[in-house]
Amino acid sequence: MKVINKYIYANFALLILFSFAILLGQYHFNYLSYFLGLVVFFLPGINLALAIEQISYQKISKIFLLLSGIFFTFTLIPIFTYFYVTLKNGVLEPITIQVIILILWLASFLLFLLLQKWKKIPPTDILILPKDKIFYYILIFFLLATTIHFFLYPFIPEADPYTYLLQADQIATSHFINTSGSRPIFSVLIYIINSITYIDNYWIFKIILPLLNFTTILIFYYLSRNIKSNILRIVSSLAPLYLPVFYLEMLIPRPQTIFLILLPIALFVSTEIIKSTAKQDNIGYIYWLILFVALSAISIKIHEFFIFILIITLYASFSYLKKYLLKYPAESLMIFLIIILGAYPWLNNFGVIQSLRYFISPFVKILQNPKINLWFIDNYTNVDGNKMGWLGYTWILYYIYNIGIYIPCFFFVCAVTKKYRLITKSKLTKYSSIYILSCLLFFSIAEIFPRLGIAYLPDRAWLFASLSFIFFIPFTINTFEKYLRNNLIFLFIMSAIISLLLGWITTYAKQGWTTKNEFDAMKFIKNNTAPDSLIISQASNGPGISYYAKRKFIMPENEFTHTANYSDTENVIKKNNISYMSESLISEKEQIVQKLQENLDKIAKGSEKKKDNLANIMASQSKRVEEINSKLYEIEQSIILGKNPPPVYFLYSYDKFKTIYTMRSWWQEFNFNDLNVKKFNATYKTIYNQNGVYIWKLN
Repeated sequence: MKVINKYIYANFALLILFSFAILLGQYHFNYLSYFLGLVVFFLPGINLALAIEQISYQKISKIFLLLSGIFFTFTLIPIFTYFYVTLKNGVLEPITIQVIILILWLASFLLFLLLQKWKKIPPTDILILPKDKIFYYILIFFLLATTIHFFLYPFIPEADPYTYLLQADQIATSHFINTSGSRPIFSVLIYIINSITYIDNYWIFKIILPLLNFTTILIFYYLSRNIKSNILRIVSSLAPLYLPVFYLEMLIPRPQTIFLILLPIALFVSTEIIKSTAKQDNIGYIYWLILFVALSAISIKIHEFFIFILIITLYASFSYLKKYLLKYPAESLMIFLIIILGAYPWLNNFGVIQSLRYFISPFVKILQNPKINLWFIDNYTNVDGNKMGWLGYTWILYYIYNIGIYIPCFFFVCAVTKKYRLITKSKLTKYSSIYILSCLLFFSIAEIFPRLGIAYLPDRAWLFASLSFIFFIPFTINTFEKYLRNNLIFLFIMSAIISLLLGWITTYAKQGWTTKNEFDAMKFIKNNTAPDSLIISQASNGPGISYYAKRKFIMPENEFTHTANYSDTENVIKKNNISYMSESLISEKEQIVQKLQENLDKIAKGSEKKKDNLANIMASQSKRVEEINSKLYEIEQSIILGKNPPPVYFLYSYDKFKTIYTMRSWWQEFNFNDLNVKKFNATYKTIYNQNGVYIWKLN
């Protein structure tokens, strides 16, 4: 059967099966949609990649096509949907998502068919399962290793995911997305996956997003294909898993996760395109680069780190077109300026320019007025305002966590082998500029800028610096393979095994945000307290209380844990109640005031007709501000006078100090390590006391 016919049959078969799955979903039989929905989710991106292949005048590798399709899916579909949601003022229904997916599928499929009929280039066939048994070995190992992590930490790790998980559940219930909120395209992406697969948001976060990181392992499997030893080939293919930080971050679903999935794809595709210039003299890959650059720019709205993929793909574009740029410098500059000037209004309206300014401005300021601190690691404040730092010798654990022990062993083996000239003569050096650029970009964020006074999440930047570096491993093993003695091969394998064990140990040791004992306490709260109850607790219990207990969480001021008597504690409770009960209204008021200012600016520049319309809108907005002020006053008076106060409970857990986080001073401070439990037992009614977790009723 011709490849084109296989694609036609596959597309229509999947469409029919997916329609049947949606129909079954109306009768609450969703099992078919779990798998088919995910496959259909990737179809528009794959079809678009097939279409681009036709106009690039050449066949591409299967992995290049597959990975490009995945990149297009994760960026193009949520961006397109976000534009639609913006036009609809944030309103979105599941049926709308299914229609959007259908439209994107149909458009990409027809584009592929039309271009194939015109260009008649045989499409790359990715509808064949690999025959290489090594592929299945690494797939099974990845699934088993990830499953072990899931069992070691049965809950979603860290705090960030719960913010987006609660947001995703709210969107699924209200069918409304705040398009001006924090990283809204990520929320749109989760809503899309939920709407076409019917998989619960929790399991999308817990299982689906982590498993999608297999694409990185797939890249390393491909890069290791020329290694002759099967053992070394498997070791090389699994290289990302030897970074404890990679596995741990892989398990933490948040907007950065999408960047973690797509950065290796961008590095691989960019390098393959640069390598192609040595094989043939055409500019067919420019179509791929245009799409990658455009989608990377807009995807800054998913996460600010996409600026690095933008830099990488722009560098790849200039490297790929270097010969033409040098031959026609004036024309090239003119075309570049036209593109920038033409794209600027769109990017500005979409908020990309604002995100770029927000990201770049701290670095510009610190370069103008650096605050030198050569040993920042023991005490620094990141851009989120959180006090961080690794005291004493714990900084060693920080670097082991981010670099692992496999990379140092890798350097040792290279040094012992003493075949340095082989590196300079190999393709490793010739085509490694993309990996070097990525390493330098993230290393500067992780280690250089913090020493100048700006700590823009250096711990997270180390993840991507290390990940970029290990792209050298397959090439180096392939170059050195025949010079490696058995004892060095044994060292390679043992360091890989130890690194995997370190990853599992770290996962278990980091169970600080929600433990099994705390989960049981939160379920107790959910089942035994009123829905309007307020729960005061340690900071790291906040996500679990909000999600598992379904109660309102209050993070009290430090004075709460040091009060000496009942009346002092009551005053602290009232203060926190006022703050919490007023939070949403204050947020709404701030947004309205901001819009009022924007409308004032528009009135100064607009026509008379627009001024009248804006004046009416502003009158309505001003009225709402007055209503909010009135409600805020009522809340304050009601709580101060003690009218209908909500039940207030205090949850305290000693599990917070049985985790690796205990080494961090900010963790101890946030979690009341010096709380006098005896005082609370003597003053308040204890309603729960199990396995080191206490719950007191405070009013």
